[in-house]
Amino acid sequence: MKFPLFAILVFSLLIAACSRSGSAVNNTEEPHSGLGEIMLAVQMRHAKLWFAGSNQNWDLAKYELDEIKESFEDVVTFHPTHKGVPQPLAKLVSTIIIPALDRVEKTIMAKNTKEFHSAFEGLVNSCNGCHEAATFGFNIIKKPETPPFSNQDFTPKTVEN
Repeated sequence: MKFPLFAILVFSLLIAACSRSGSAVNNTEEPHSGLGEIMLAVQMRHAKLWFAGSNQNWDLAKYELDEIKESFEDVVTFHPTHKGVPQPLAKLVSTIIIPALDRVEKTIMAKNTKEFHSAFEGLVNSCNGCHEAATFGFNIIKKPETPPFSNQDFTPKTVEN
């Protein structure tokens, strides 16, 4: 069971690395990742967010949430539209995803595990709603069952006096 997770991680890193060789918008800008690579990073951080919040590691949860938000900023900046998607991705992100992320953020700031679980479920539903609206309904997101990395401890760091 550990080998497939390792293979997925290596494959994901290779995809991300290869995407950096893509063409830039113009010669003065850095290359950017494709939409698939950005969404792959969001999916990884989505899982890490779940385990951080579920373990009441609010600092890590806030960090992962901020990284997800940055990824969606990249979606809006570099992929405001996408082939075959009937609405601009910028509109889908602002109307479906951002409100769900904001709700999760409020639970993190309140350090409320019960509300975090509810807000996270709402985020999962928003992800799937966005996929439906983008005609990618075949890409179904769910709450993670196992941590994405065996080499990360999701419990909060204890401070020694």
